[in-house]
Amino acid sequence: RRVHGEVESVIMRQAYQTITTRASGYVNMGLRFVWKTLQFMVLMCTLVLTATLIYTVLYHWLIPTVSQSYPVHLNYDPKGETYPNALISFTTESWTATNLSVISYDEGRFLRAWQAYDFTAILDAPESEHNFASGMFMIELKLLTADLQVLATSSRPTTIRFKTDLLRRLWTWFYSVPLLLGFMEEKQSLAIPLMENFKENKAYPVAKALVSISKPNLQIYSFTLRIEARLTGIRYYVYNFFLTGAAIGISQITFFEFVMVLIYLARRKMMQSGSTSDSLDDLDDELNDAPRATQAAGSSSRLTNDTNSDAPVATIVGETVSTTVSVTSHETEVDKTPSNTSVHTHESSSSRATVTQEVVMTTVASTVVAADQRRRYFFSDT
Repeated sequence: RRVHGEVESVIMRQAYQTITTRASGYVNMGLRFVWKTLQFMVLMCTLVLTATLIYTVLYHWLIPTVSQSYPVHLNYDPKGETYPNALISFTTESWTATNLSVISYDEGRFLRAWQAYDFTAILDAPESEHNFASGMFMIELKLLTADLQVLATSSRPTTIRFKTDLLRRLWTWFYSVPLLLGFMEEKQSLAIPLMENFKENKAYPVAKALVSISKPNLQIYSFTLRIEARLTGIRYYVYNFFLTGAAIGISQITFFEFVMVLIYLARRKMMQSGSTSDSLDDLDDELNDAPRATQAAGSSSRLTNDTNSDAPVATIVGETVSTTVSVTSHETEVDKTPSNTSVHTHESSSSRATVTQEVVMTTVASTVVAADQRRRYFFSDT
């Protein structure tokens, strides 16, 4: 029974050790997996953020300001001798100070050179009898430089859309509630294209615009000049399909960054493997030199047995073979001195040979063990 109990205890102890070893291995494997996963997630988040930043910079560099609107404040002649006109300054304020000098806030460029633009006049006019009787009228646009040099001129005709009295009464009765509450007005909004596909010359930037109407008594609620960039090619799809373009662009930049990271890691691994192979070559050289050292030690021991010298041999443990060779040379020099006795010559020679062999074997063993340990260390790193 006692033997049986001891066997069971040994079996239980071995089973416990096996279970704990496997459990610790699984735990280490799980922790290593979690750590690698966190590293990969941090890397991917960093790549996505940098790709988003790069895409944002490229988007603002590639896509110009698509739409710009400027209010047009017409100047009416009380006598009706000149046409209503307005000078719009794109790089200065549209109002003047008390000394009639224009207040400048930016003298830079507001249009991108060689980019096609469309100029459109947005006109809000009341549906009055006077406007219906005005008939056709012209709207003229002149693009000017900062020193008022004319770069382009365009004139387009337009008119207030005609409506019969019956249609106007029916429309008024149908929309009477919104009209009374102020949500709607009896007006017409006209969009008149004034200039299409205008491209600014980099040497002569557009700074101002002169807008005029050929009807001095035309009634107008508001007048706006709208400038829109005409996008073509990839810029059209990137702007009009913003989310799709952003997803494709960011994913492509992220993939390119990921490939660059993989190339960097592969190159670093190759450099590390190259250094490891060099170290292994050094270890192989050391292991190849070990038999040579053993042969040299054997020859030195045979030389010691033949010379019958009386010099003392020092006990050397864990030193290199060069120390043994130096001791042997010293013994050879001492052997040249005349011996005083001949009784203990053979015994001292045999003892010295034995000690020398032990020293050589110890040195070779320590060298081999050290080389084997270094080899295991490098292999484990690899």
